[in-house]
Amino acid sequence: MKKFLLYCLLSVVCGLPTFAYAQDYLFGPDDALQITVYREVELDRTVRVSSGGFISFPLLGKIRAEGLTISELENTMAEGLKKFLKNPQVTVLITEYGTITVIGQVKKPGAYPLKGELTVIEAIGRAEGFTETAAQNDVKVMRTENGKEKTLEVRIADISERGDKSKDVSLKRGDIVFVPESTITVTGQVKNPGSYPLKGGLTVIEAIGMAGGFTKFASRNKVKVMRIENGEKKTLRVKVAKINELGDKTMDVTLRRGDTIFVPESLF
Repeated sequence: MKKFLLYCLLSVVCGLPTFAYAQDYLFGPDDALQITVYREVELDRTVRVSSGGFISFPLLGKIRAEGLTISELENTMAEGLKKFLKNPQVTVLITEYGTITVIGQVKKPGAYPLKGELTVIEAIGRAEGFTETAAQNDVKVMRTENGKEKTLEVRIADISERGDKSKDVSLKRGDIVFVPESTITVTGQVKNPGSYPLKGGLTVIEAIGMAGGFTKFASRNKVKVMRIENGEKKTLRVKVAKINELGDKTMDVTLRRGDTIFVPESLF
């Protein structure tokens, strides 16, 4: 978490947005624009760029705004209004930017304005960072492109650890950043088998406690932790009864995201 927060800070301090000024900003869907025509008060209004990239304006009808800068749109509108007005002067101001949404295991989920270039890590930083149970290497960006839904996967923990910004993803308007909960599963002879949130440092014994403890049929010295490591299945054996008997917590196993604990039934 500390490395992630440091990385976010460095991104803000050192990696200033590409579009530092509104004049360089390219309009997109959901942007709200205040349009003023000099000495033509009846034409002044606030419009919103449609999902298709257009705005509607009196006398001009539909105008494509997506992909244009402020000056380009002002010039386009002024040129069109010349058919109706003498020397029209158009001023465009951005009153509200299009948004992206951050949901799931972040401290402040919600919609955030997309001002210029924004990456997944920066968006999570705006949402005040991960919660304790966030699956930091399983972040997903859900995007609609050309009418089709697309999902991108981002391994934030790896990016922060290695400082490799090239693996971060630049967001587009309407993107949804989803941070799932990091979980482990407890099965077999426990009172409440199921999935449980993985909080930092959670051990096998603690997870079994979260699952209500052993049933009377549990084989307490043959507990297994099934894990996938570097693409390969791995099984760890934990003698819970012996750990409790000796009081030696060093024999317990710290869990990782996706681990499955299996408590077999005792044959005797």
